[in-house]
Amino acid sequence: MSPRTSVTVIVNPKAGGGRALRAWKELQPLFRGHFRHVTYHETEAPGHATFLAQEAVRHGTDLVVGVGGDGTLHEIVNGMLPGETPLGVLPFGTGNDFARGLGIPRNLRGAWEVIAGSKERRIDLGRVHGQYYIQIAGTGFDAMVAQKVNEGGRAGTGALTYVATLLRVLLRYQNQPLQLQAERRVSGKSLLVAVGNTTHYAGGMKMCPEADPEDGLLDWIWLGDLGRLEILRALPLVFSGRHIHIAKAQRGRAPAVTIEGPSDLPVHADGEVVGTLPATFEAVPKALTVLVP
Repeated sequence: MSPRTSVTVIVNPKAGGGRALRAWKELQPLFRGHFRHVTYHETEAPGHATFLAQEAVRHGTDLVVGVGGDGTLHEIVNGMLPGETPLGVLPFGTGNDFARGLGIPRNLRGAWEVIAGSKERRIDLGRVHGQYYIQIAGTGFDAMVAQKVNEGGRAGTGALTYVATLLRVLLRYQNQPLQLQAERRVSGKSLLVAVGNTTHYAGGMKMCPEADPEDGLLDWIWLGDLGRLEILRALPLVFSGRHIHIAKAQRGRAPAVTIEGPSDLPVHADGEVVGTLPATFEAVPKALTVLVP
């Protein structure tokens, strides 16, 4: 038996095209043999995971385990905090970038061994417009893409869906006049600004390649006034993080980043639209305990 007696498992049954639910069904006997009390919920609608996590923490569960992708985890974390309850991750959604960044295996045995091993790591989070985020937030072109992806539903939210939507938005998007204030000031027309707690988002894009979720800071990436052909050339570089070296890219690191610009420009956090500009992105040091290998 685990020293933790109770666990609440929150499963997004649609994540990964049903892969999350299949994974949970295979792992359920191991959970019931390891923990004295296992409570299991399936999410039913957007935002439901946040409510379920709130209720689990309120009732004193020893551990919350999220089964799904990054969107599911974003909701769960926003229901758990502020608080000290640790999070376990079974990464079986379409996009599993948070697990990738922490070295959590994306296979049944490896993911279960992390839960059973109970090794903890305290990590930072970001926060914008009252929403915590575990990975990357921002505004501009990628926020507009996130908005369109969300409008299209959750049938697919991995890299292929993201890139396909990106190309559609590219045909109409105009770079916006933005002002960024962090450890220094940047202003001008910008394609996008990303503010990262971790390195990856959108199903494998390494937008903030030097971000460290334990340094108490957020990494920001400013992509300037790129034309459409420049965007198409830069896009493949994002998957390896080499886009930060193009001529119109700037980057920095700070505990808080404020962005001003058009008041109707969306702001996203972990790919979820949470408001519009202006916005201040804050690092929240050591906010979340996660089970890691």
